[in-house]
Amino acid sequence: MACAPVVWVMLAKIPPLPIQGLAIGVAVCALWIENVIIGLFFPVVVDVFGVASTFFLIVGLGAIAMAFVYYHVPEIKGRSLEQIEAYFRARFAKEAN
Repeated sequence: MACAPVVWVMLAKIPPLPIQGLAIGVAVCALWIENVIIGLFFPVVVDVFGVASTFFLIVGLGAIAMAFVYYHVPEIKGRSLEQIEAYFRARFAKEAN
């Protein structure tokens, strides 16, 4: 999937510094569990929907993921972890009000 590298880059950038190690560990564990589930159910989905439909479904989900990244993931190039944390704090403080 085209967005897969984004996940690994963002894992190191999103969690606040005090809990970064724990947060990355939990996120990586969740990603591996997700990969196992996808691997287990992929043959079932292919049997039910067929190969072509399954891959069109994957393409559709990839397009949704790319749109999400484009509209909701900020540019982090050249920013320190502290600057990124301040950005997210400001962004979500506005949304909480």
